[in-house]
Amino acid sequence: AHEPLFQESMSGDPFAMIVGCVLVNRTRWAQARPVHAELLRRHPTPLALASADAGSVRDLVRPLGFEVARSKNLVSLAAVWSSSPPAARADVLRLPGCGRYAADSWSIFVEGDLGVEPTDIKLLSYLERNGICSTTPCSS
Repeated sequence: AHEPLFQESMSGDPFAMIVGCVLVNRTRWAQARPVHAELLRRHPTPLALASADAGSVRDLVRPLGFEVARSKNLVSLAAVWSSSPPAARADVLRLPGCGRYAADSWSIFVEGDLGVEPTDIKLLSYLERNGICSTTPCSS
């Protein structure tokens, strides 16, 4: 049995999902989960995170590494989101700290676009498990 991806449970809360994508960059969800829960408990909305004290965010994400860049990205991401929430994949790619993984997650779990060809192994295996991706580019 496969453990569901965190994105699956957060598809109805795109902000929480994208914050999760930033937190799992260069780490695993098992490590990021408690940080994600506490971060969103303290700053439950984009506006709340955008106005958060950078030092407290940095202290919170420190266990995941890269805390200076990660905390700046999270606060900046929240500020951009507050003024102009993403409506499409291209908007996610413009968010601070977000790249292809976040954009692919958005496409699959928010937009329901299963024609995405992710490079991330967990997203690929999710598509394969769900019978979406049995073509050569996905299995290679």
